[in-house]
Amino acid sequence: MAEAAIEETRSIVQQTMLTLQPSSDVDIVRTINRDFQEATTHWEAQLDKDQELLRALSRKVDLAKADASRSKVGDDGLTHSERLVQLDREKYSMAKHINERETSVNSLNATVERLKEKLAQLEARDVEKELPPDSTVLKLHIYRSLGIEFVEDATGQINKALVRSASTNDVSAVLVNGSESDYYYANRLWELST
Repeated sequence: MAEAAIEETRSIVQQTMLTLQPSSDVDIVRTINRDFQEATTHWEAQLDKDQELLRALSRKVDLAKADASRSKVGDDGLTHSERLVQLDREKYSMAKHINERETSVNSLNATVERLKEKLAQLEARDVEKELPPDSTVLKLHIYRSLGIEFVEDATGQINKALVRSASTNDVSAVLVNGSESDYYYANRLWELST
């Protein structure tokens, strides 16, 4: 009966260890970080492009204003008032285009700021704390839940285990110095903890 229970416990522990693999979570965080960097680079390039276009359009508006302020009849044969009407239309069209570009630039700036905040949040996260514990920590947790606590000597080597029995409210010490087989230790610890 005791061997079947130990075998079942061992099987459960092995299955638990196989399901707890932190490497996939670390890969996901790395992928998110890489995608974030690519998006930031893309938005900054788009922002630079839109700002250059905005400067070019501003120069065109300034040139159009300079042309509109001249009082001569153009080479195209338009009268002064006709030329002013045409320039006003161009000015309105350019102002509308500039306004659209400024809106786009503001939107891109807001996106860049959001992405920078998200990057700061991702960099501030402690990935190690989010990862599940490794197999040694899980084993120690299982031992402690069974009432088994390993004790180190002055050199840091584990040489005995304290076993608390829940049914008898008793504490027993077992020497685990390697003089017996693992099978013996497993049976002895199980016997004392139940």
